[in-house]
This record gives sequence, C-alpha cells and structure tokens, in this order.
Amino acid sequence: MHVQAVVAAALVVVTATAGCARLRPSAVVDRLKTGPPPLCMDHAVVVTGAWSGRVAVVFQRVYAVAKADLGSLRVEVVGVRATVADEHREEGFAVCRTADRAAITVFESRVLDLLRRPDSEIVMARAFAHLLAHLAIHPRPPVGDEARARAEAEADETGVFFFERAGYDCNRWENSGEYRRNVRIACNLAKQGERLHPPRRAEPSR
Repeated sequence: MHVQAVVAAALVVVTATAGCARLRPSAVVDRLKTGPPPLCMDHAVVVTGAWSGRVAVVFQRVYAVAKADLGSLRVEVVGVRATVADEHREEGFAVCRTADRAAITVFESRVLDLLRRPDSEIVMARAFAHLLAHLAIHPRPPVGDEARARAEAEADETGVFFFERAGYDCNRWENSGEYRRNVRIACNLAKQGERLHPPRRAEPSR
C-alpha cells in the first residue's frame, strides 16, 4: 500500500487518569496505515513488559463492547517510554487517531505505579472506556472551554455504558466521595442496557 497523507487535523490527544486532564491537538502523526501505531507524542518508543498482558486483557474486554460504536476505526493499546526527559510531560493515558486507525498509549511508569493499586483493573477499564468513547463520538478536538467540558461529560456518559456492558460495575466509575449526577444517570441506564447518547460512529473527514 502506498503512503497516503492522512489528515493530521483530525487527531486528538487526551491525557487521562479516570477522565481527561486536557484535550489538545496532537503534533505527531504516523502517516502509514500499516506499521507502528501513532504514538501521540514526540520522543517516545513502544515498550512491552510483564505487565503488557494484563493491560491488553482489560483493554480488549472494554474494546469488544465499544467496537460497534467505532465503525471502521481500528484501535490499539500500546505501552510507551519517553526517550527524552520532560518535566512538563504528563505520564498518563493518551489517545490519538488518523482517519481509520487510533492508539491509546500509556506510559510504562504509569502502568507500573497503577499495578501496585488494588483497584488497578477498575482504573484502567475506566480510562479505556472514557478514551474509547472520545474516539466514538469526538473525531476532532472541541474548541473552547464549554465545548471541552461538554465533550468530557459525554465521554463519561458513553464510557459508563461501555464499562458496565464490559462486565464492570458502573457504580465504581466515580471516585470515593464524588457525586456526579450525569454519571449516575448514565449508570442507571446502562444497568438496564440503555444509554444517554445513541452511537454516532463519527469519522474524521479525509
């Protein structure tokens, strides 16, 4: 297959723990439809370790539910390690996409820290569900604080549905002491097999 100039404007990067710390355009794009996935950042390499299988199992469990909403978009999860020190880099989860391919990246250091927690699987599943929801319903970065806040709420509401349908208890979506009305409504609906937002299967223009 020859190289195509995939539209870079359609990329988003999301750094996340349970939800997103911020949403911004990506400066990096893998312009091949085959080969390594986009890494969402400069100065990083793909890494694997003893933890890779555990991450993949959680991701596949949520991805299997989200696939119906993603249309032709193929999503992979990859571990990454920075090759250049950057004190301003947030070593969390991130997502970036081309027209028909996306990657959810997670820093090796973040995974290793996370796996020390008793709730590591819940945290990973919640992050994957949230980011897969962004890919399903937000093909481009929202512009403006109000639009970003709305996009975050929508990703939580759709993510809750993915999370519950993947076999996790959506009552565990919120952190201890949190009260988020939209999440609780989405959770109640998800337990009945229903959702707040119909699938959009949004695709970026080429």
